Amino acid sequence: MFLFWTVTLVAGQLGEQHAEQDSRNVVQRTGLVVFSAERLGLSSRSTELRFQDLDAAVRLRYRYTGLRLIVARDGHYYAVPIGWRARTDPICIFRKSAAVRVELTPGVQ
Repeated sequence: MFLFWTVTLVAGQLGEQHAEQDSRNVVQRTGLVVFSAERLGLSSRSTELRFQDLDAAVRLRYRYTGLRLIVARDGHYYAVPIGWRARTDPICIFRKSAAVRVELTPGVQ
């Protein structure tokens, strides 16, 4: 029981350290541009997360920029805004569908 508890504590601590390290280098990750038919409830303290209403005549009229890709798996994209803080900020999850298009862009080199 003690071994299981110790492994759990170590795994949690390592995960937290990796998240903090990744948060310092988030601007170097692959960029993400999200287009959606409906407004998404994205908000961030970061001024880098930008929202643009393209026009009512455009099918995917809402455009979100200032996001960085963490991982893509099975049609789901896990992303964070530039300026993301590991301890306090949420991770955004997008599912590719007819109402959501995801484009990848290069990160800062």
